[in-house]
Order: sequence, then structure tokens, then C-alpha cells
Amino acid sequence: METSERKETEKVADEQDLKQPVNSYEKQAGGIVRIERETNESEEEFHTLQEQHNANHALYYFSMITDGIVRGRTTGDDSEKIRRIKEHMMTLREFLGEDKAELRTIINSLLEHLNKFQPVQRRQFTLFIYKNWSSILLFAEAYGHKERCFSEAKYQKLRDIVLGTSYFKAWWWELRWTRLIKSTKHFLKSLHAKFNARNVKATHLITAFFNNKMAVVSTILILPKAKREPAMVERTIHSIEDIFHHLCPKNSRLEGLFEELIGILKRHPELTDEDCEKGNRIAEELLKAFNSRTIGKRGNNG
Repeated sequence: METSERKETEKVADEQDLKQPVNSYEKQAGGIVRIERETNESEEEFHTLQEQHNANHALYYFSMITDGIVRGRTTGDDSEKIRRIKEHMMTLREFLGEDKAELRTIINSLLEHLNKFQPVQRRQFTLFIYKNWSSILLFAEAYGHKERCFSEAKYQKLRDIVLGTSYFKAWWWELRWTRLIKSTKHFLKSLHAKFNARNVKATHLITAFFNNKMAVVSTILILPKAKREPAMVERTIHSIEDIFHHLCPKNSRLEGLFEELIGILKRHPELTDEDCEKGNRIAEELLKAFNSRTIGKRGNNG
């Protein structure tokens, strides 16, 4: 149980270590690449754990790069993954028994090709994986990862990409079609969210504008005798008329309320107490209707 938990911790730490710059293999040798030996572990257990740890991680990064190539997507900094592959395989060689001379030869060959080829761009990674597929496959087979990570179907797709025949294959178009559908759904969802956000913002602005104008109407009706500039009252009437024409539902009872309120305001400054009382009741009713979103849905019957 402890060994399983430690392996999981090491895997997470190794993935996080990808983000950290490393200047040389020697600096890694005593860190993530090598596992610290437990006091109760035998020499054989320690060597087996080191071997499995480094082999699994090297194959894990090979698999990540291969999947990224086949799926046509970025997998991060692949050159960094190559660096980690080299470090893990270099450490792995130290813990291979004499009975695994053939596997050691395969690992040495892969390391030699990595140092010689120095893949950086995706096209280079594709050619490297394709040309060294048989060696990678033998490496994976030795540790039980052949079918899961390096299947024949994956190799066929990789070969299609290298030979330029992927455009004539159903798997390539199916993959692109699936990605197109996903990206379209994401775009539409994002667009809908932005539209709703703008719509809500616009609604809030209109509501604030209407409430502000009705507050001015209330002050005019509550204090009808106060001295006001005729231009101010006229601007208020024009604002109420604009809201009436653009936002009031047609064929609703609110039409009559708007017309009555505008008619009362146009009699300023000759307003009676009855006009002011009636105008305030209408203003309160319109405010309730507007803030309950009744106004703005043109075509609804009131």
C-alpha cells in the first residue's frame, strides 16, 4: 500500500517537474528521476522499483507525444518531454539486470537517435516516432504497455500522417469533424453567454433610465408650484414619450396609463391637486410594471 501511494506521489511530482527548467541530467539524478531507497527495502526491490518507475515514465511521455501527433493537437512543450524521456532512460539503464542485455541495446539505440535527431518541431517528432516505432514498441512490450499505448491502429494512423494519406482516411475526417462540432458548440455557448450578459446589462441601463425619469416626474407632481425651467419639464415629457413608443406593449392597459401621464405633465405648470394625485398613482403603477419586466415585451397584451 505504501509503495502504491509513493508511486502515485512520484508521478504527480514528475509531471509538475516538467514545468521547471533543468540545466543538466546530473541535477536530476538525485531528485525526481531517482527514487530514494527505503530503509526496509532489499537491494532487489529497490532496483525493481527504480526500473519500473523510470521505464513507465519514459513510455508515458512517448505515448503523450504520439497521441498529440495522431489527434493533431498540441501537447505542450514536446522538447521538454524528450528531455525527460532521455533522463528516465539513462537512469533506467543503471538498474537493468544482465539478463536484459537486449533491452539495454534498444534503450541505447533510442538514446542515440534522440541525441542525433534532436526533434523540436511537430513534423520532426512525427518522423522520429515513426522511424523508431519498432524500438519503442519493443521497449513498451517489455513493460506491458504495448497494446494500451502503442497499438497497431495508432501506428497505422501515424503512418498515414507521415505518408500524407491521412486526408483520404475516414478516421482523419471523423476526428476533424468531431473537433469542429466541439469547437462550434463551445463558440455558440460562449456567444450565447456574451449576448445574455449584454442583454442583462442593457435591461439594467434601461430600467435605471426609466426609474430616473419617473423620479423627476414624481418631484414635478409632488411640488407642482416649485419654479422649474420649462425646458427641463419638456425633456422629461420627451423621455417618457420615447419609453412609451419603444417599450410599452401594444394593445395593453399600460398604453392608456402612459397617455394619461403624458397629458397631465403637458398641463404643467397649471396642475391641480387632482392632477398631481392621479399622476403619482399612474407613476407608481408604471414603475411596478416596468420593474416586473412587463414593459419591454412588445406585442404582449396587458
